[in-house]
Amino acid sequence: MGIPLYLRRERQGFVRACLIIGSALLAWAAAGFLLGMFMFIPTAMLLVVAAFVDPRTRPGLRDRGVLDALLVAVAILVAFLTRPAPAEPEPDSYQARLDSGSRLHEQDFATRKDQLMGFGATTASGYESCQHFYLEVEFPEGLPDARRAELKKQIAMLPGVVEVELRAIDGC
Repeated sequence: MGIPLYLRRERQGFVRACLIIGSALLAWAAAGFLLGMFMFIPTAMLLVVAAFVDPRTRPGLRDRGVLDALLVAVAILVAFLTRPAPAEPEPDSYQARLDSGSRLHEQDFATRKDQLMGFGATTASGYESCQHFYLEVEFPEGLPDARRAELKKQIAMLPGVVEVELRAIDGC
C-alpha cells in the first residue's frame, strides 16, 4: 500500500500503482467482506481517488486538505464522545426467592403458579442457585405497570415466597 509514495515524483507510475493496488484491495475487500476484509475499503478508495488528484494543478489544495483532515478528525472525536449510552434492558421478569426447594414440588404451589398466567405471566419456572431456590416469572415487554404490580402481588402470595424482585433476563 505504500508503493505509490515511492513513485510520487513520477506521475504516470504513481497513477498506475494507485489504480492497481486500490482496485486489488477493493476486490479483496469485496471477496472477503464477511470475513472482516471490509476494513480495506477506505484504503482502497483513497488509493483510487489519489490517482486522480494532483496538488501541482491546484496549489491551495494542500492547505485545504490539512484543514479538511483536521475537521474530519474533530467530527469523528465529537461523534465518539457524544454517542448515546446503550439502553438498559427493560425488566421482563420477577425473581421470587423461596424458603425451600420442596415448595417447587408441592401440588398447591404448582396450581397457584399456573394461575399466574392469568395475571400476565408468560412462563413460570423454578431453579436452584447458590443454595437458594427461586421462581422465575417472565412477562411480556409491554405489560402495563398496574398489571406488573398485580402480578408481583400474586407472586408474593405464593406459599414459601420470601422476597420478590424485578429483574431483566440476560440474553446470553
